[in-house]
Amino acid sequence: MGLSKQQQKSLVRFLAGDKLDFTPSAELAAYMLDSYGDLLTWKGKKFIFSAQSKAKLKQIIQLHEPDLLMLPIEGQSRLGFSAVSKFEKSAPIKPESETVLFTHHEGRFDCIQTGARLPVGCSIRASFCAIQFSKVKNVVLVENLDIFDQWHKVNWPGKCDQTIAVYRGHERSISKGVRHFLAVLPPSVQVIAFCDYDPQGMKIALTLPRVSALLLPELQKTVLEKYNRIDLWKNQQAAVNFLRNHDLFGQIEPIKVLTDAHKPIALLQQAILANAVNLYTVKL
Repeated sequence: MGLSKQQQKSLVRFLAGDKLDFTPSAELAAYMLDSYGDLLTWKGKKFIFSAQSKAKLKQIIQLHEPDLLMLPIEGQSRLGFSAVSKFEKSAPIKPESETVLFTHHEGRFDCIQTGARLPVGCSIRASFCAIQFSKVKNVVLVENLDIFDQWHKVNWPGKCDQTIAVYRGHERSISKGVRHFLAVLPPSVQVIAFCDYDPQGMKIALTLPRVSALLLPELQKTVLEKYNRIDLWKNQQAAVNFLRNHDLFGQIEPIKVLTDAHKPIALLQQAILANAVNLYTVKL
């Protein structure tokens, strides 16, 4: 009888942990009794072990069924999983899960090390544990990677020595590394979302964790006449409905403006940056 992946994971978690009693499913119990019955003590619905008998079971399984233990356990890094398995890409923690990609508009990276400098336009990919939060005042989450790369050209007077820009991650979702980074940020750090100024971009901004402000463009008639993507707005009706139903819909005018079907607006970050449009912040 073979084991399902869920049954394998259940056994791996037990063998990797400190507990000396194990309550398996009926199918897993039957498999263990059939394969390793002479090593097991069954009591009620549990297997009871000593530290020595548990270590012995693990040793026997590794010897006779090595692939059975080639499953990642929660919290195990890819490098850690590589120590027990050749299938390191199955590790639950991906390389990007423990890091963030961030930059500074003047190439100042004092939050990593005092005096650290890189040429303007360069960025650092680092473990968020290496960032000194005491030297960070503002974190700007940037939706698009090409705009993140040109952060130093963004026309926002609110940038300061303690402002860093962080790339949000994959185009469809925030990366796990950024999510973990935001979760450990001190409350004193302001998190600002900088996204496309269209319904979808606003939806992204309002659903990012820890965001307390929006970085928005000052709308210019000449820019809108040339770069307004009404075609994109028409394809974002789900996001329009999301904004109309949001708690902040009636409180923040720039959110409400994006739902007006008579004057649809969709201004992408690329157009904002290319035309040096002034940016300002709105607190949520």
